[in-house]
Amino acid sequence: MNVATVNRSKLLEALGIIKDVIKPDTTDNTDPSKYVVIQNGRIHCISNQFMLIIPSELNFDMRCLDVEFYLFYDYLRKLKEKEIMVGVTPNGTLGVKAGDKSRVEFAIRDDIDFDEEYLETNEDNWIELPESFVTAMQYTAWASDKSDNQFSHVAVAEGKMYGYNGRDRFACFDMKEQGLNAFTKEVTFIHSESLNFVQKYMAVDPMKGRPKYCIKNGWLHMRTCDGIIFSSRTRSDNNFDVNYIDSVLDSGNSVPFRINKGVEEALDRANPFSGKDMKVKRITVHICNQIRTKNETIEAPDDISYMVLTAVREDGSRIYERCEIPKVNQIIHFTVNFKLLESLIKYGEFFRTFDGKLTAIGSTDNGTPDGNPLFKAIAVLCGEE
Repeated sequence: MNVATVNRSKLLEALGIIKDVIKPDTTDNTDPSKYVVIQNGRIHCISNQFMLIIPSELNFDMRCLDVEFYLFYDYLRKLKEKEIMVGVTPNGTLGVKAGDKSRVEFAIRDDIDFDEEYLETNEDNWIELPESFVTAMQYTAWASDKSDNQFSHVAVAEGKMYGYNGRDRFACFDMKEQGLNAFTKEVTFIHSESLNFVQKYMAVDPMKGRPKYCIKNGWLHMRTCDGIIFSSRTRSDNNFDVNYIDSVLDSGNSVPFRINKGVEEALDRANPFSGKDMKVKRITVHICNQIRTKNETIEAPDDISYMVLTAVREDGSRIYERCEIPKVNQIIHFTVNFKLLESLIKYGEFFRTFDGKLTAIGSTDNGTPDGNPLFKAIAVLCGEE
């Protein structure tokens, strides 16, 4: 048979990336992601929305060779040999030999292939991504809506990346000049579920340069410094309005406040009390300098204010958490979706309530809430019940 001797750990590492990024389907025989495709010195995994291409030592005479992913992955994972022999047997199966004790044959199919037309071979068509691309994805993808194709992508326009669901959350990260130079189309859409791959595998390599991307045949391809290509379906939207989203992201001029990291621990405790349905989980925030109880009045010290978090579950269970934040000389009160507040606190530095929304900005050019920020986001406030 046509045989290749390969490093088991490297092959398993490639399959591990597929498992992590594509998450092959285990039940639907019609879903191509159930199979790993070995083709022309590359390993592929293809789903309806995504494709992954990894350079490989495996290169057989057959145009393509499809093997059930988890059957192949689990077998290799349980071996101990450093090198294994892999090849196509006379029976038309994929044979694997590990040392003298283990031999296996995998049934193969050849009807799931990677269309070479999707592969961009002209290096001039690959464009370097901005150094801040990974950060921009992290700061905006959370605001998209993966359940709605219209809002399942982040959009890049005028050097900025936007995540939004068109209803209660919007986020923007400014990639500055590198963003303007890299994305010259009026709008480029990148599926928000690309974030997992981007933040794990798209790091800049000082020796190899920056990752690159290209768009071809309705797919956006991103290539790591090691030659791994992750592709997602892109889309077009003639109604995408940058000016409208920028206006929604206006943070106004109300009194700003900051939130200490310790508030995150209180939020974690409050999470189970904020509701059972992620879409309606909510929490009420009250910022003040004086708290009155039945027995006493508690005055905040000169340099701090109190942030009181209250959450009530559907069955009446409730929680009350009092935190300390930097001084705010105004009472601020609002109710907001729990998950959105978590995201704003994670990425923002300065916060305001303005025009029925909670706004967050971060990385301003002068370190103050009035500076020009790299990051802006809003969450629409909820009505109190």
